[in-house]
Amino acid sequence: MVFAQIKAPVWRLWTFAIYDVRGRSVGTITKKWRGILSEAFTDADIFGVQMLEPSWDTLKRMIVLCAAISIDFDFFEDNQSD
Repeated sequence: MVFAQIKAPVWRLWTFAIYDVRGRSVGTITKKWRGILSEAFTDADIFGVQMLEPSWDTLKRMIVLCAAISIDFDFFEDNQSD
């Protein structure tokens, strides 16, 4: 069952909007910028997850949290084999 959709604007890849099935904005997943040196020399990332839908149960909230972790792995980790 689909309960939400996550989209990112083309030019702001560090902000992912969460929409419900009716297309209403119900939250965001945001990668926090820590500065050029930290970004260049460490792999540590900080993400914020904001959920504005009070009717979501714990399972739906956990799925959004897992989506944030997946976004980190898919978009911000160096996944190239050496």
